[in-house]
Amino acid sequence: MQSHIPHIPHSPLSTTIRFPLFALFAAILFSFAPDLARAQDSITYYLRTEAHPFPARHLNIARNRLDLSDEQYSQARDLWEGTNEEILRTRIRLRRKEQALQFQFEDGNFKEDKYTAAWLELTRDNLTEKVRLEESMLSDLRSLLTETQTPNWDKFLRDRRIECLKDSSFIAWPTINDLLDAMKLSDAELDAIQEPLEEHLTEFDTVVKSFLAQRKVVIALNRDKPDGDHESERAKLRTQSAAVRESILKGIRSVGSKLPFEKAQDLQLRYEEMETARLSGWTKAIREEPFRDYLAISSLTKTQKNQLEEIANNLDRRSLRLYSKHTLEDRNRMLGLPDPKDAPSYDWEKFSIEHNAIRKEARTRSWAVLTDAQKKAYTDGTDIPTRRDNRSSRFGRDSQYEDPTENPHNQFGMDDYYEQD
Repeated sequence: MQSHIPHIPHSPLSTTIRFPLFALFAAILFSFAPDLARAQDSITYYLRTEAHPFPARHLNIARNRLDLSDEQYSQARDLWEGTNEEILRTRIRLRRKEQALQFQFEDGNFKEDKYTAAWLELTRDNLTEKVRLEESMLSDLRSLLTETQTPNWDKFLRDRRIECLKDSSFIAWPTINDLLDAMKLSDAELDAIQEPLEEHLTEFDTVVKSFLAQRKVVIALNRDKPDGDHESERAKLRTQSAAVRESILKGIRSVGSKLPFEKAQDLQLRYEEMETARLSGWTKAIREEPFRDYLAISSLTKTQKNQLEEIANNLDRRSLRLYSKHTLEDRNRMLGLPDPKDAPSYDWEKFSIEHNAIRKEARTRSWAVLTDAQKKAYTDGTDIPTRRDNRSSRFGRDSQYEDPTENPHNQFGMDDYYEQD
């Protein structure tokens, strides 16, 4: 597994269009004023330009939070597929209109002020359409619910707000749902944490709303005054980001108090590991060689697959614990804190030696999982791995358009660093 140089994830505008005043338009594409929204349920205004307002993972959130039956889930998936097609078509139309507008500008048919106005109108129409599609999806989904399911609707919306934190470059903190999804808790342990978990999520939602409200302020300033100095408002956003992190840590302590000591320790360790992964842009071992190719071997049994995944996940966790000190600078920057002057310098040579030893052990163990016939076929190239999907996500694969049935039993309905998307 290979780590990247630590950085704060950003969302650069993915377009081939070139035009003046790029900074202004890039900021505009993030959001518009709240008056475009027809309901508070929409999260479109908190998302990156290219982000999907209702990704597949939200279906899993709905399935678990709303306790959808198989029939309801099938209907919800049909709704999602239709919405997804419309969003993709909307994106294609936008790109083609952008291109036509750019060509007109290059041909001298537009002066800069007229071009700017046309671009604003185009972007406004596109954003309004995305909001309409998102709200239509939510309305149709709610219409599927029974009277006993409807009271959980607000909790579903709460979970969506928490989920959209992942789209913010000011947030790298894994939520407690991310952590619990990665743990193998017994039914008794799940029952024991329900009350403190619900109390935490209710309190956490208030903090999330404050963060999102301040994010809108910063977005509006970047839109209206792209050349201005907005550091004071960005500092407030960093403060809100710190409040989000502190609320998560408080929830971990509260929920952990109801778990056995070993599980409580594991909960805290998983937080530190996942935070390190997000701050550094870590790539999962399971997505890199040799695990990626081993897992694509056609003759693998389910037991072998589980063994390889366990080895890869263990490699991730041990590596991230080694790497955690190196992300201190990034963490402090996101929190608006100065770098500690007395912090020990990071010993890269020691890290490299220890990390290589861990990687070597993992390679040896993973190779031992294969049978002699599989090893020979793999070495000779007679069993060529066929990669079903090799896209990249924020820290792995992009799950915006993935098939939601790939991981339908995510008990807390959230993406998870340790599990496959």
